[in-house]
Amino acid sequence: MVGGDGEDKFKRVEFIEYQPDSSNINFPNTDIVHRLPRLDSYVNLSKAYYYIKGQIVKGDKNEDYSNSDNIRPVNNFFSFHFDKFSCTLNGSEICYLQHLGRATTLKGIACRHEQFSEEEGWSIHQIIPLKRLSGFFEDINQIFYAASMTCTLTRNDLIKDTLHVFTDGATILPVHNTYKIVFSQISLFIPHYEPTLSTQTHYLELLDKQAQQMINYRDWRCGTMSMPKSNTSYSFNIPISGIMVNVPKYVIIGFQSNRENNLLKDTSQFDNIKLRDISILLNNQRYPSKDLNLDWSKNEYQKLYYLLKNFKKSYYNDDSLLTKVTQADFSNKCPIVAKMRN
Repeated sequence: MVGGDGEDKFKRVEFIEYQPDSSNINFPNTDIVHRLPRLDSYVNLSKAYYYIKGQIVKGDKNEDYSNSDNIRPVNNFFSFHFDKFSCTLNGSEICYLQHLGRATTLKGIACRHEQFSEEEGWSIHQIIPLKRLSGFFEDINQIFYAASMTCTLTRNDLIKDTLHVFTDGATILPVHNTYKIVFSQISLFIPHYEPTLSTQTHYLELLDKQAQQMINYRDWRCGTMSMPKSNTSYSFNIPISGIMVNVPKYVIIGFQSNRENNLLKDTSQFDNIKLRDISILLNNQRYPSKDLNLDWSKNEYQKLYYLLKNFKKSYYNDDSLLTKVTQADFSNKCPIVAKMRN
C-alpha cells in the first residue's frame, strides 16, 4: 500500500458500496463487519462513510411509530447502538474506540460537528462519515493504492440508550418499553479514483521502492468509571493505549447521572454536577497549573466555558474556529470539560 497525491491528480471518482459480511445487523452483541479487499484501486478513506436506513417501531410485530407516544431517537443515536468501533488497515490497527456513543458525542460537542441525519417520523436515513468515528480518518487526507481495510461495529443491547421519552413530566408507559430502532441497511461507501497515466506511473514507482510511509494521526480512546455519590472529590486514571506513541494532548470529560438505559433521560446530554475544580496530572505536571475555583450558583464558570470555546480552535490549529456552544447549553446540556495540554 502506498499513499499520496491529491484528488486533482485523478480523472474521476466513484463511491462504491460495501455490504456487511452478515445480514444480522439487528442482533445484540454481534459484529457488523465491512471489508475493503486489497485491489488494484485508489481510495480516499477520509471521505468514506456509513449510510444507514431504518425505522422506529414498537411491539413484537414491529408496528409503526406513533407521534402520540412522544418518543424519539437521541442525538447521535446510531453510535449509541454500539459498544465499539474498530478498524484495521493492511492488518494494522488504526482505531479501537469503546463507548462509541458517548465518545463521539463528547467529541462532537467540543468540536460542534454538523449533524448528518434526516428523520421523518418513523423513517430514518443517516450518513455517518468515518471521520466522526476515528481520529485516523479525520486526520489523514491522501489517496491510497492497493489498501485493504476491515471496519467492525460491535452491537450492544442497550436499546433504551438510543431513545428518549421527551415530554415534560413524562412517565414510562408499557408501550415505551417495546420501542426500538430496526435497521434495514448499514452500508459502507468508499470513494474510488481513476488515475491519470502519470499518477498511475508515480504510484507504481513508489510501490516498487517498497519505502515505508509514516502516517501521523491522533488516536481517540474512551473510558468510563463510576463515581460514588457520597464523595466530594474523586481521582481516576485516564485510559492510555499501549500503542500510543505520544502522551495524551487533549482530554474531554463529561458527567452523567442515571442516564444509561433510561428512556426518561437523554443519553446524548450531560449533567451539571456543580464542579468546583478539575485538573489533570500528567508526568507530574498539572493542567491547569492553578485551581479554577468554579461557583455555578454565582454563574462563575467562565474559565471552564472558555476551555470548551477554544477547544476546536486548538484541536484544528485554526484561529477562525470557535466551538459554538451557548452558555445556556453549556450549563444545562453539556457542562463538559475540554482540556488541552500545552
